[in-house]
Amino acid sequence: NLRVTPRVDWGFIRRLRFAPVESQFDLNKNNELLNADISIRPFGFSTLHGDRVDFYFNRSYDWVESPYTIFNNIIDSGKYWFNFYSLSMSTTPGRTVYGGLQFNTGDFYNGKRNYFYTTATWPVTIHLTLNADYRYNKIRLPSGSFVTNEFGGSVRYDFSTMLYTSLFAQWNNELNELNLNYR
Repeated sequence: NLRVTPRVDWGFIRRLRFAPVESQFDLNKNNELLNADISIRPFGFSTLHGDRVDFYFNRSYDWVESPYTIFNNIIDSGKYWFNFYSLSMSTTPGRTVYGGLQFNTGDFYNGKRNYFYTTATWPVTIHLTLNADYRYNKIRLPSGSFVTNEFGGSVRYDFSTMLYTSLFAQWNNELNELNLNYR
């Protein structure tokens, strides 16, 4: 990975953020490529308070060894390369309520995808934190189109730096069920 982050003094912009290349490659035991993600960030910046805006171009690879079904659409086995563009914005965790937004558009296996994600976190007290997030996908494949919605939320209580408890809840429109995880 290579990142360049020169400091500037351009109004509210304090740092430019470029990434000529960020990458991750996953290989199996025979050194065959299973997954890859190559990302170029031609432009991004952070503000005086630490808020960030980034634009990415991504090229991803996925080797689907066995066909699978998603919303009654079959993703055939094969080796897929696809491209998509991404814009993300996030606020610094130092704010009373902080969070982020992300938009993606581009290829998805042998079709197209538009993606949206948002999250918000509210540290109510030094002990109690609330979080909510939402993911949306609109996917168009040759065999059909579908939309996914996923809502999540969590409550975390820190008794000390050594002990905490949390409750996580998630719902999605494919299974139409609420899942809970308590720690």
